[in-house]
Amino acid sequence: MEFTAIDFETANESRASACAIGIVVVSNGEIIEQAYHLIRPPELYFNPHNIQIHGITKKDVFDKPTFDELWPSIKHYFENRLVIAHNASFDMSVMRSTLDYYSIPYPELRCGCTLIMSRKHWPDRRGHGLNVIADLLNIEFQHHHAMEDSLVCAQIALYILNSNQAKSLKELSSILGFSYGSFVSGFYHPPKQSTHPRPIAKEKSPSSFTKKGEIDKAVHKLEGLIKGIAIDGIINTDEAAEVENWYQLHQHLLKHHPLSELVVILEDALTDGFLSVEEKIDILWVCNNYTSKSIYYDLITSDIQRLHGLLHGILADNKLEIREVEKLEEWLSENTHLRGVYPYDELYSLLTVVLRDGMLTSDEINMLKTFFSEFIDTRTSYNLNDYELQELRKNLNITGICAVHPSITFQENIFCFTGESSRKTRAEIKNLIESVGGRFKNSVVKDTSYLIVGNEGNPAWAFSCYGRKVEQAVNLRKAGKSILIIHENDFWNEIDGVQKG
Repeated sequence: MEFTAIDFETANESRASACAIGIVVVSNGEIIEQAYHLIRPPELYFNPHNIQIHGITKKDVFDKPTFDELWPSIKHYFENRLVIAHNASFDMSVMRSTLDYYSIPYPELRCGCTLIMSRKHWPDRRGHGLNVIADLLNIEFQHHHAMEDSLVCAQIALYILNSNQAKSLKELSSILGFSYGSFVSGFYHPPKQSTHPRPIAKEKSPSSFTKKGEIDKAVHKLEGLIKGIAIDGIINTDEAAEVENWYQLHQHLLKHHPLSELVVILEDALTDGFLSVEEKIDILWVCNNYTSKSIYYDLITSDIQRLHGLLHGILADNKLEIREVEKLEEWLSENTHLRGVYPYDELYSLLTVVLRDGMLTSDEINMLKTFFSEFIDTRTSYNLNDYELQELRKNLNITGICAVHPSITFQENIFCFTGESSRKTRAEIKNLIESVGGRFKNSVVKDTSYLIVGNEGNPAWAFSCYGRKVEQAVNLRKAGKSILIIHENDFWNEIDGVQKG
């Protein structure tokens, strides 16, 4: 039983801004070594929100080594090792982004996630954040200190391994039903909570018919709805009523394949007003066998429709709980091919902020409800109260959320800027963009690729709830344009990288 547990802290929203790392080495089931390093990030910008979380400032790291200087002394903790973290998708993305920034080759390693292990080991718990599981195991620690977080991560892994009498992560994965990830030959394969592959739709055919499209859309929405209501592992009577409502509203399509095959299953399933896990599996089996062979919609369209259904299912009982939100973020992490397509970036950004502290406040619940409801026709819902949602919308404006860690390409792409910059004037930004092959416009046009949101006076980096240009960009995204709303910090990270390259 040997592994390395790690935890990164970052200076700002860039995953390449690692400012601290904690490392714990376990051998033969015992903790044998601990290491902690402060790191000077590429840019000495510390977001106030990040400082509030971990307490590290630029003064703390000013004279510390950069990651490329530190790497030779810590590489052996990673190379050909099993590396684990709590919410490994974050820590591994920090590692990958930082290695990429300094053009350091990826080490060969396997990786595991104690957040996934915890969800599998304690399936009935509502939250599985590091502090929640630490409290469960009576472990006292200073949360968001990289050394202490990595130490707790190691202790959680050892507890779950020992509780399941597993001698390795491979054995534990087969017992609990998850998969571990890896860095192999320069490629990253993330750990996943489910070992079952998701069906992939074929490319769309040039010939299509309205009825076929309507049926496909109905099946995709049903698939997402079923997965959404069961995303927390529990299906209650209110959620079953939402499926019943879908069934009643699609009577005109039920004679067509594959809905004709679903009729018997749905009628049997809904007779008692409750949807069992076995019935859910039967319904999804038909949906998957149909949509995996569908030729009308391409993968993007199909999965966006599934996402809409997923949001409807999660909100089906008019409640939101942390486990549902965590599972939704997991789905988004596994479907990164939807980046750039509305509302993927907005939703991912929103969940990133909401889940940072591992809790859901009433304000956050209302914010998520408001956003989710944009993609649900409440007229077709049994439980959702349109009046309540309209009242929430009056008090909340969360449109125009910046993409999280966007991919930015300058050559021939059109950039626009809104707000005030923390670093340069508008004219200087224009000159910089043009110097690396991009084009600059003072207004948002239909061919705009990126709208940059200025950082000055806007510490809440994820939200851009102001300005006519933001509103124009959101409307273009809703209309299917690929314009991305990006934060100034991501823009500077990319510019600095291009100039250094």
